[in-house]
Amino acid sequence: MKVFVITEGVGEYRGLPKLSSQIQASCRNTLKVLKTNVPSDVPVSKVVRQSISNILLAFAENADLVVLLLDREGQDSCCGMVAESIRQELVLSVGNRYSDKIHVVLKDRKFENWLVADLDALKAQPARFKVTPAVVKKVAPNKADAIDAERLLKSIIIGGHYEKVADSSRICERLTVEQAAANSRSFRHFLHIIGHPAYSDGCRAPARIPGQRSPGRNARQQ
Repeated sequence: MKVFVITEGVGEYRGLPKLSSQIQASCRNTLKVLKTNVPSDVPVSKVVRQSISNILLAFAENADLVVLLLDREGQDSCCGMVAESIRQELVLSVGNRYSDKIHVVLKDRKFENWLVADLDALKAQPARFKVTPAVVKKVAPNKADAIDAERLLKSIIIGGHYEKVADSSRICERLTVEQAAANSRSFRHFLHIIGHPAYSDGCRAPARIPGQRSPGRNARQQ
């Protein structure tokens, strides 16, 4: 299955393709990332207008699934409700024949929350990130979506300042999909949407990682 991910973030645009081999190995799906220029905190109508050309381009390239990936940022509304309202408007714009092929996923709250979710990817760069036990307690277990992840990354940088695009790429080069999923529900939801077998039945609870105790049965995200 050909999955196209459309994102407004440069970090995601550069970083997510580095996960494509893992995703293909797990899901047997190919992943292609396209860049859009719409911020997350604008009216739904503008999100749709700015995204529609890339969505049509994806379908022209025989996409089986198109995922519009946005930041939740400061929105207080439920991620699922916001995503569904955007998805419905997109379907109206491109036609019902694509209704089962268009999905919208909101990162909770931004890409950095997914980046910190795999602590091992940060620990693998000891010259760049200082991962203390206090940092681990903020992220695990399953708490990456609840923190100010960009602020956390800035606080543990060694030798300079946090570089949003470059550091995203460095982390994604080392990030393990299953490890990140263990600490971020919104990342699990993304995996659920693109067909990861560990989250085919839902994404509320982390799937079992080999060598670790099972955190419990999965439940479908509401």
